[in-house]
Amino acid sequence: MVFPQTLQNSGSAETFGTELSVQWKVTDEWRLLAGYSWEEVNLNPNDRAFQGNPEQQFQLRSYLDLPWHLEFNTAVYYVDRQTAEAGLGTETIPAYVRLDQGLIWHPTKSLEFGIWGQNLIQDRHAEFPSLKSSVLTEIPRSVLLKMTFRF
Repeated sequence: MVFPQTLQNSGSAETFGTELSVQWKVTDEWRLLAGYSWEEVNLNPNDRAFQGNPEQQFQLRSYLDLPWHLEFNTAVYYVDRQTAEAGLGTETIPAYVRLDQGLIWHPTKSLEFGIWGQNLIQDRHAEFPSLKSSVLTEIPRSVLLKMTFRF
């Protein structure tokens, strides 16, 4: 038996925003990158349940070449609070700041080893809700080991 079902979008939306990115080569060994984005969403009818993007985001990255074929990288991210659909209602994710750092060793041109720490400021932070339940997905602090071989 088949039950016909019709899904209809009874609203409309308008989005606009801007994004800015700059890079500065401080020295031959050190460069900085910064990025900022802003997004505005206007819904008709004004239903906050269907908004899920942060209004503002900012990032600052640092890449530093060190002696002995080492590279030290740092990234700081700011993500504005957001309200999103979660389960049968909405959930507000608070704004957060995330810090990632990594040390990479390049013993040859084609081989590199790295160790990264992610989310170093907090032991975990909520990042997005689930559409199927009221459970928030939290991103824990983590350490990552990485080996890359290029050929």
